[in-house]
Amino acid sequence: MNWRSKNNLLKLARLGLTPKEKWRRNIAVCCIVLATSVGLAYTLGAWNAIRAFVDRGAIVQIPTRVNASASTLDSAYQITSDEGGTQTFEDGTDVEYAAHTTVEVDFSAGRRVVRLRAGSATFNVAKDPRRPFIVLADGLSATAVGTKFDVTVTPTVRVRVYEGVVAVAEGQVKAGQMVRKLKAGEEYERPR
Repeated sequence: MNWRSKNNLLKLARLGLTPKEKWRRNIAVCCIVLATSVGLAYTLGAWNAIRAFVDRGAIVQIPTRVNASASTLDSAYQITSDEGGTQTFEDGTDVEYAAHTTVEVDFSAGRRVVRLRAGSATFNVAKDPRRPFIVLADGLSATAVGTKFDVTVTPTVRVRVYEGVVAVAEGQVKAGQMVRKLKAGEEYERPR
């Protein structure tokens, strides 16, 4: 390489990128901006708003999985509603949920667990002594075998019993743990 070719390279370097290189740089910048925008939208919760708009009160079915210790299929799904509604679970339990409620349902051969993430829901529980019905809401658990009660998550967590008996405890109930038993007409409320 002689001095003239070095000077030509220096002139090209001063002129900037070739059109092909400019195109590649622009594509890379667009990809970075898009990835950053999606990450920011997800972080700020816009993704959940978009998902809720698309779902619009529908049941989102999560694939069922086979429980290795039982011959029955476990099922799990989520109900998200902006308008409220009613639903009958596979075990015959009826649930009536208010607007802006999110409920996750996880039934197996040994128990029926519902996680109330937000909002309010009233449960008319189908009797099944082999599988307790447990509602988890912000660190509180309400366990019933066959009864009608509601759980509300707002600035407080409230359990109100309409029929039967519900055992209320902090966290999931363990053997020997103290529980508060609520009868029809009673309620328990605590701050979140």
